Amino acid sequence: PPTAATAIYRQGAQKPDGFPKRNPDCAIRQLATFGQRVRRIPAILWQTGRNWTAEYGELRQRMASQGMLPANMSYMFRTDAVMRDDVANMCPFALTSFDCVLAPAFKADLWRYCVLWKHGGIYLDMEDALVVPLEALMDPCDTLVLTNDLCWQPGHYFTSVALHGKQRCKWPSVQISFMAGAPGHPFFLCSLQKAMSMIRSRAYGKSTLSVTGPLKAGQCLSILHGKYRMEMQQVSAHHIDLYRGLAPPPGSRDFPHWPAIRTHNISSAKAKKKGSYRDLWKEHELYSSDRTCTAS
Repeated sequence: PPTAATAIYRQGAQKPDGFPKRNPDCAIRQLATFGQRVRRIPAILWQTGRNWTAEYGELRQRMASQGMLPANMSYMFRTDAVMRDDVANMCPFALTSFDCVLAPAFKADLWRYCVLWKHGGIYLDMEDALVVPLEALMDPCDTLVLTNDLCWQPGHYFTSVALHGKQRCKWPSVQISFMAGAPGHPFFLCSLQKAMSMIRSRAYGKSTLSVTGPLKAGQCLSILHGKYRMEMQQVSAHHIDLYRGLAPPPGSRDFPHWPAIRTHNISSAKAKKKGSYRDLWKEHELYSSDRTCTAS
């Protein structure tokens, strides 16, 4: 597998994002190590869960021992209760929306946009595991690193036209289980604001992905960045692959690719339970009936 790569978008600062173009430090990026001043995305790993469990600890320890995480990585784990404190302190304008949406998974979407916008760093779902070193997924000069989600069309999913030349995706979708960015990146603020707009309107959209998650983030990617390089793709329910190359090799219909992230390693974390976000969305019970949430 390659030792260096960018993901869905290597940002060279195209307007209107407001970030500067690559500076001279980027010329020596191959000499930089994770967390040095030249790196724009700070070495902070953000994760959240209802409660800390031994399984989470074992998974993270295994990634660190296998060299998937840099030694100087700072870890920020947040329970559901602490997530609210973070939003109140870092993004108080989003607190009402956080309180008014009932699904913990959707609250977690708001939280991850908020902390990445405020402090930057890397977000990775607790049950997901890197199978390549984190440094292989981002360049020292990157300011935004995302993964393309499975494309959603009413009733079905498929992989992106950018990789396989199949049906074109009408609704760009970002897999928000892994995101990395520099502090203050407008992508995260845009995603937060779009999610807040859905909550204020008590809207449900076309699927569970439409409210706070992949489809909202996909809209922001399209708005802020008309051009980007596709190098990471959700290819199944359990794998995100890293793609390299601009065309398939001779005799092949597919691009060279390697597994990058294995998702849903802790099966109990995604167990379907009554009252899940899917149930709340399906039954149109996603929002609080509190007066502050129903006011126009």
